[in-house]
Amino acid sequence: EEARPVRGATYFDEKPYAATTSTVVCLYNEEGFELKRTIESLDDPSLTLLVVADGLEKLSTSMVAYLRKLFNLDQIVFSDSATEVWDVHGQTFISAPHVSENGCRM
Repeated sequence: EEARPVRGATYFDEKPYAATTSTVVCLYNEEGFELKRTIESLDDPSLTLLVVADGLEKLSTSMVAYLRKLFNLDQIVFSDSATEVWDVHGQTFISAPHVSENGCRM
């Protein structure tokens, strides 16, 4: 898995998914079930969701667990040692796209 965006990389293919609307879901210190409920309420094949965490320090334990499960992320993404591994102070990561059962892309 990549930890940083790669110039020129394609992360979201246009086909066979053609979203008509993109929605940004921002989070900071919410619980995992709150994001799950938000995603479920927006679960529509015409949507592409971008989930953005404003920092990792205040993520709840349940949010970390939910994000790890949903996007198949390694624990290192959420640890303090990630700054040493990637030599960055502001963590940025892009997960592999996730498609819900109803066809909504995240």
